[in-house]
Amino acid sequence: NVVPEIDGSKRTVRLHEIPPISWKKSFGLSKDKGKSISMCLYVFPESKGKIYGPKGGELDGVAEAILIAHYGYLYYSRKIDKRYA
Repeated sequence: NVVPEIDGSKRTVRLHEIPPISWKKSFGLSKDKGKSISMCLYVFPESKGKIYGPKGGELDGVAEAILIAHYGYLYYSRKIDKRYA
């Protein structure tokens, strides 16, 4: 799991590997993919069209990617205490 950090003043992007335990713990998740989908729908209800395939199957990888991006936003905007992340 990788989260980009963008430095606009230097026009650089650094990638940070985020262990699943870190971002999942901050959202109260476990290995259960269904819970990741539920959390994604809770935080981003408009994502429903993105996390279900054309036949209605759950796309848990997409839901987790959305949550990882959200974790990165919260982390770098200092809305998650880095000591506990």
